[in-house]
Amino acid sequence: MNVALVARCGGDYGWGHWIRCLNLAAAARAMRRGWSVAALYDGPDRAVGIAEGYLKSLEGIAVRPLGEMGCPLSFDAVLIDRLEHSAADLLFWKSRCERLAVFDDMGEVASGADLVIRPQLLPDGGRPLTEGRLLYGPRYFPVAPGWIRLREQYRLDPADRLVVCLGGGTTNRRGYELTAEALAACRDVEQDKITFVLGYELHEGELPARIRSALGAVEILPSVDLPALMRTARLAVVAGGFVKYDLAVAGVPAVILSGPEHQAILARAFAQAGAGVYAGSIDDLAPQQLATAILQTWSDDQRLVDVSHSAKTLSDGCGSERVLAALEETTGQSLGALE
Repeated sequence: MNVALVARCGGDYGWGHWIRCLNLAAAARAMRRGWSVAALYDGPDRAVGIAEGYLKSLEGIAVRPLGEMGCPLSFDAVLIDRLEHSAADLLFWKSRCERLAVFDDMGEVASGADLVIRPQLLPDGGRPLTEGRLLYGPRYFPVAPGWIRLREQYRLDPADRLVVCLGGGTTNRRGYELTAEALAACRDVEQDKITFVLGYELHEGELPARIRSALGAVEILPSVDLPALMRTARLAVVAGGFVKYDLAVAGVPAVILSGPEHQAILARAFAQAGAGVYAGSIDDLAPQQLATAILQTWSDDQRLVDVSHSAKTLSDGCGSERVLAALEETTGQSLGALE
């Protein structure tokens, strides 16, 4: 089966959609021998440059910028992973494939696709479909294999670190600065137990110096193997994007900050399920308010246990397999859905 995964990366868009597509591509390569997978992407020039440097390490997947010639003109299936979907965009890609699938995190797509995936919790479930098949809920959220392995390995005791990982993209800079200011007021969290992980586009430049000016000589890392690092995390401070579902699979407790308004909507719904603690919007929070949210969670052993347990009940980490099986079913090439 010839499949295209279409995503955008970096800049003020963040990296989650692009990484989620790569999780699917890797799962397709590992589980569906004979699939031809093309990951097609665009984004700001700097983000595209970072992506291309990373992509050199991949094997067995055709990865190309969207504007580059040489891609097939038609596919058995196209899966689009973007924050927003225009009717024109859906129409264009539907003309290039037998079956069209879309990730619809905000529940806004009602028509134009054969398969709609809403893998995040929504307050109202989103708009009802007028056509196509709907896959709803975190059990359809694709995660990297490392998070599934961590699910079996992670234990709150003896985990003893606080890990701050607000992701990449230029919109998260203020969130890192706010968290550093908040942690400076958290005297119960020792500085040698704090790690900042700066995502793509943020680990170069002035941000590390700004964090250290607030906190001193804390550990600051560029993009790393997050599942391996989170094995030691008693608590993570994350943005309101996709990493909250990665952590949920493993059962790592999280305090969540939101950036854009859509993140606030999704983070509230996630926290209402007991799977994390929503502290508020980066633009509205004062450092002391965030410090209070972090300390109340960090210091409460029972709350950490409850959040960890609730988070793990959302998903078993097999979202990639379920989405791939559904793609096969839409093209009449089913190997059997994973339920």
